[in-house]
Amino acid sequence: MFNAFQTLLSLIEQQYRSSGTAVARYLRLHIYDTREVDTDTMHNIVLNSVRTEFDPITELHTLTTFGKHNFEESFSSIRNACEDTAYVEKRGRAWWNQPGRVGVYFCGPSSTAEEIREACDYATSREVVFKLWKGHP
Repeated sequence: MFNAFQTLLSLIEQQYRSSGTAVARYLRLHIYDTREVDTDTMHNIVLNSVRTEFDPITELHTLTTFGKHNFEESFSSIRNACEDTAYVEKRGRAWWNQPGRVGVYFCGPSSTAEEIREACDYATSREVVFKLWKGHP
């Protein structure tokens, strides 16, 4: 599953990197690897990450962050940025009366998906709605 998703993300990264900074506000990738990684694997990842243009695991420009993640904190930060128009300027939006929408894609265990769904519910406000899209590992 991740290979197809990685290909899609790679194409999206290429498109947005070539189109300039205005689009960078529209799409921001955050990739987290929450599995336990042994010391040898972590050293290998670090050695293969030095002075490379791409992440050694995903082969994307976006770097992978390791460890347990605080989704409520991240989503709240994204919500606040959306409400403060850091992502999309409210003036000129054709759907200005509608809440902004943030899509969260997750591929992994159901227990983590439930945690992310709860964080989506927690971060959702009148102005910004979070929606979880779950892939199947």
